[in-house]
Amino acid sequence: MTNEKNPQSEQNNANTPTPTPDQTPVPEEMLASKVEEPQDEQDIPAFLLEGEEDSHSNLGDKTPGAESAGEPPTETKKAKPQKIISRITDFIKENKKLVLLGAGGFLILLIILVIISLVTKPPRPRPGLAPTVPAPAPTKKVTLTMWGLWYPQKVMEELIAEYENQNPNVQIKYVKQDFMHTSENVAYDGAYYNKAKERITQVGGVDIIEIHYSWLELLKDYLQPADSNVLSETEAQGIFYKGIAERIIQQNKVIGLPIFADAFVMFYNPDRIPDDVISQIVTWDDFIQLAETIKNRGGAGIGTFQNVFHSPELFLLLLTQTGVTPYNNGSFNLKNVNAYSALNFYLRFFTDFDVWNPQKAPDLKGFAQCQTAIIFAPSYRYINFINSNKELKLKIAPVPVFGGASADRPQHIGTFYLFVVPKNSPNAKEAWKFLAWLNKPENLQKIAQAQKETMGISQTFARKDLKQQDTYHQVVQNVLEKAVFVNIPTFGLWETKAKEILSDAVKDPLSIETTVNSFSDALNEALQK
Repeated sequence: MTNEKNPQSEQNNANTPTPTPDQTPVPEEMLASKVEEPQDEQDIPAFLLEGEEDSHSNLGDKTPGAESAGEPPTETKKAKPQKIISRITDFIKENKKLVLLGAGGFLILLIILVIISLVTKPPRPRPGLAPTVPAPAPTKKVTLTMWGLWYPQKVMEELIAEYENQNPNVQIKYVKQDFMHTSENVAYDGAYYNKAKERITQVGGVDIIEIHYSWLELLKDYLQPADSNVLSETEAQGIFYKGIAERIIQQNKVIGLPIFADAFVMFYNPDRIPDDVISQIVTWDDFIQLAETIKNRGGAGIGTFQNVFHSPELFLLLLTQTGVTPYNNGSFNLKNVNAYSALNFYLRFFTDFDVWNPQKAPDLKGFAQCQTAIIFAPSYRYINFINSNKELKLKIAPVPVFGGASADRPQHIGTFYLFVVPKNSPNAKEAWKFLAWLNKPENLQKIAQAQKETMGISQTFARKDLKQQDTYHQVVQNVLEKAVFVNIPTFGLWETKAKEILSDAVKDPLSIETTVNSFSDALNEALQK
């Protein structure tokens, strides 16, 4: 702004009112500066203010004489819009590439945001129609077929109905099977074994099958183990008796679920042998003395194979007690001195002690008719006896052991059946879920109660935490705690060959070594078929 006066300005000044004493004259320069409102400093980019702090000619001067008059200095004038635009234009010219890159990046970011909004935006409903809600996927219906041997149809169906109510997508068909022995002298392998083996290894169509534990050796590769979250190795070791856990755990997986277990025990008739006498029978030497005194009171069923129904188990017990492992690494090996000794001891009850002979009635039949005083059998025979003769008095006791035997050598054996799941089942996971549910104590108690109501007594639980308090079960439980379940494939094979070959030793007791060797060879030959 120049210092020359404009006539029009003077005329305007002449018309300006004279200020009162209380008013301070406003300099003309300041009046001119109020024509346009300056921008706030924060609205001006920093790069436009660099080096401008001392350029008062561009941003305005301080009022002359203001400091001397004791008044505060006036605010520095801000950059005018035209100046800012000029600065921006210069910056763009000087940094054209940088600006272009920034603009390109911003454009790409904008395109990406638009695409994302289009992809994620829910479809707009058609006018007059409610928004479409996807229907839930239908639940797959699973049907399980279950074969059982020893459990009443009614109680199993009641338990199954309870499980189906809790699991509406699962339906279970329980089919109670008959053992169907091919011969009255063959207790384990027969028509049922062949049918179960066929279903497990080839045909399929059954999701849960009950088998004898000794069949595991030949069938284990065809079975589906339980997932660890359903029934783990650690859980099985804590739940079941030690000997049972050793058989059902294969390669750190649980391969089957047992419900009940039986111990091999000594049955006696208290009318023929008082309890206090039996309580003194601990070793086989004790038993020999007793057996010789009861020849005229029915005798004891031991010493032959033809008319002693459970003679194969009794011989297996003696082998175990003398430290023999009948089967190992895929074959039988009984050609050793301990096996010869076990058979020789067994035959002495016929050859030396005259306790039993082939002309006597079969031991099970004689005991049921109150004729035989002592027999050896699995504990489940108790149920058979009390249902065949209501007048029969019977009790059980542990089998005798060899005196001075090593403390770590097993002296007791047991047996059990278990439910398994074939690998060819398409519903293996659901099958194991049901078995794990069935293994709950409250469900097992229902099965035991049904057995008691229909048969007078139940079997002994395979679970060691379900203790039964009566004398019968206490004896069985005490034996199961120490029992082993001998690994042989299968017990039916063992049983059949024992009765075929070892019976010859009764006719010619002097050929014990030859007989045992022939027995071992016959077992291995049968395995190859």
